[in-house]
Formats: sequence, C-alpha cells, structure tokens
Amino acid sequence: MRRRTSLSLGHSRAVRQRHTRCGAVEAHSPAARTHRGETGRVSLFVAVVATAIIAVLGLVVDGTGILEARSQANQIARQAARMAGQQIDRSTVSDWSRPTRVLRLDPVAAQRAGMAALQAAGCTPDSSIRLLPFDVQAICVLTYTPRLLPFLPTVEVEGRATARAIRVH
Repeated sequence: MRRRTSLSLGHSRAVRQRHTRCGAVEAHSPAARTHRGETGRVSLFVAVVATAIIAVLGLVVDGTGILEARSQANQIARQAARMAGQQIDRSTVSDWSRPTRVLRLDPVAAQRAGMAALQAAGCTPDSSIRLLPFDVQAICVLTYTPRLLPFLPTVEVEGRATARAIRVH
C-alpha cells in the first residue's frame, strides 16, 4: 500500500497530512512533536526568567520606596527643626539696641514644639529634638515596610535637619 503525502500551505507552518487506509487525515505539526529530553525546558526557562523579573521589579519598587521614605523623613525633620527654632526666649528679643545679642531659645517650648511636629507627622518614638548652643537639631525616624517583596525586613530610615534662630533687622 502506498501512502500519499501532501503539504497544506494554508497555515503559517507546513502541516504534513497523511492519508490512512480509511481515508482519515492525520495532521502532524513540527512544533507538536516532542523529542526525548526536551519536555519542560521552555517552562523551566520561563519560570526562572519570570522569577528574576519579579525580583528585579520588587527591588526597584522597594528601593524607590526607601528613597521616598528617606526624603519624607528629611522633610519632616526640617519642619520640626523650624518649629522648634521659632520658640524664642522673649527676654532676648526685648533689647533691640544691641544688635549683636544672640537670640536664645526657650528650651522647654522648643522641645515641646519640635516633638509635637515629629509625632504629628508619624515619626517613631526614636525621633528626637536636640538643643545645641545656637541651633536646634531634629531627627525623624520612619519605618518602611516593603510592598512587593514581603520577605525583606522592615527598614528604618532617618532624616536630620538643623535650624538656627537669627535676628533679622
């Protein structure tokens, strides 16, 4: 018996058709054929590449989140330092005849105003206000929880700022 083989060019790939004795047509695609040792290689490759892409994307998203949290901590610290720096001791302002006189801060009011600003902005209890001889330093500590890669640990970011009370004439 002779089998007839013909090519069907209607598809993007050539499909070989075999006519059997009963007249039924069997279609065989070159892509449908599996060779021993090749099964699963494409899916393993796709799984590895997809995992790598998700990991890189997660590092980019969470790295950007950490940078944004650090920027926000610096902004909050600047605002708290300004608020603390505005708490001037009134006795240093009363004598304008001596322009060289240094403005002093009211330490209790400065501490209270700075800490209120830090707490209102959501800084952790590790945040602080330090009164220096002529300056006020604010330290804001924020926590960042990773969004895309939950197995990464929570990160604490710190922002620092310094303000000085100066006399403007």
